[in-house]
Amino acid sequence: MKDAFLKSEIRRIEKAITRKWRHLMEDETIHLTGSFDDDSVQVELLFKNSDESLYYPMQCRVEMNKEGIEPYQAKDLAIDFLDWYLGEYLESGRKSLLHLDWAEHRFGEYSIFARGEVRNKRLDELADALLEGRIDARDLNELTGEKSKKSKSGKPGKT
Repeated sequence: MKDAFLKSEIRRIEKAITRKWRHLMEDETIHLTGSFDDDSVQVELLFKNSDESLYYPMQCRVEMNKEGIEPYQAKDLAIDFLDWYLGEYLESGRKSLLHLDWAEHRFGEYSIFARGEVRNKRLDELADALLEGRIDARDLNELTGEKSKKSKSGKPGKT
């Protein structure tokens, strides 16, 4: 697979999409990547916040031969779909989610494939550290910002 974008093109597109949806974004950023081969173009829009407790890679694939379009058209189509979908996601209160596996979507006169998975990379990393013994379970409250609650008896538990 070859890169589908020039670095300057990526920055321009990221800025345009961010400007369009900034009013619905919190501390999130957008990162775009893309690749292509002889048959398809694949574009990923990564929507994440600063601590990666929200990490949502949204992927779109356009099969050029099947759709009878050129690589630049497939790339534009994938970007348009991801821009549209990001709007759906944000405007729905972040409830509109892509399927985990590739699913076909009609977008205008074209069929495209998309998938995505909302993750909390911060918790994933803490879980890995716990399982690998790099941190102790007692350290989790401090690392996640949770305060230990004590019951009226002074013992840990629900208050």
